[in-house]
Amino acid sequence: MLMVIAWNSLLQAILERDKVDYYERGDDDRVIEIYGRGKVKETWALVALALSGTERQGMRANLDFFLGLRNVIAHRYLPSIDQAVAGESQAMLLNFESVLVEEFGEEAQLGEELSVPLQLTGFRNPNGLTALKRAQSALPVDVMNFLARHREQLTDDVLRDPQYCLQVFFVPVTANRERSADAAVRFLKPPIPDDLREQLEGLLQLNVVDKPRLVPVVSDDLLRPSEVVNLVVARLPYRFTQDTHTRCWKHYGVRPASDSSEPEATQPTYCRWDRLMKGYGYTRAWVDRLVADLSEPAAYQRVVGFVPDPR
Repeated sequence: MLMVIAWNSLLQAILERDKVDYYERGDDDRVIEIYGRGKVKETWALVALALSGTERQGMRANLDFFLGLRNVIAHRYLPSIDQAVAGESQAMLLNFESVLVEEFGEEAQLGEELSVPLQLTGFRNPNGLTALKRAQSALPVDVMNFLARHREQLTDDVLRDPQYCLQVFFVPVTANRERSADAAVRFLKPPIPDDLREQLEGLLQLNVVDKPRLVPVVSDDLLRPSEVVNLVVARLPYRFTQDTHTRCWKHYGVRPASDSSEPEATQPTYCRWDRLMKGYGYTRAWVDRLVADLSEPAAYQRVVGFVPDPR
């Protein structure tokens, strides 16, 4: 989110310098004002104005990825997402520095004022990657499905573009001095020739891992009951549990009882039956409905059947 703010500032600076209008205007062609200040166009519109050209296709795809991701994870603490978007994050940061220098000269570069952290625990701790993957598996369904949908829609050329996602080889080398660090890293800039790729896989005993293209899940917009509870708890000042949730769907009749002969007889706006998984999935509209209806104590008691207990 901070990088999106930084990109907004950089894009506006480019358009301001080039005297390109980047404000929202009404039907009368006058700048729309909010609290006395002109309303700036949305970030993606700024990107289209300032970063045109085929050579920046991967860069635009990277920003599109993070603009969507920002909307999905806003106000949520998800440290487990780091491993899933490390390549895109690194590319986004380097793209920012590249555009900054290209547009405003070497004197504008961040240089030594900004260091780029890289995850190197794999050289020393074999359990590090396993722990990261285990954490990643706990990502909310909507976030995982956003990642899958976005990557599936991209062409192979964009997926391989380092401006979209930076994928590098880490090559550990032996230190040549007694007091030197016990490991060093060399970076190989793309493209990597096929013969060198084979050498890296064979002689250096490294695995070259291609990022899989994930196919969107059919029920990608549905939430498990536990996810519904977690989302409601985060927005409701009262105690909300699995039992509370069960009382709610029974009260509103959004789905039939578990032993129903017609399990698909749901209110599809809020709940749908998954035949393959033989279970019910709930929508974000259902979460919004619960939060809206249960925010008042009287309404909470009417729906759930008892006085709400403040958290």
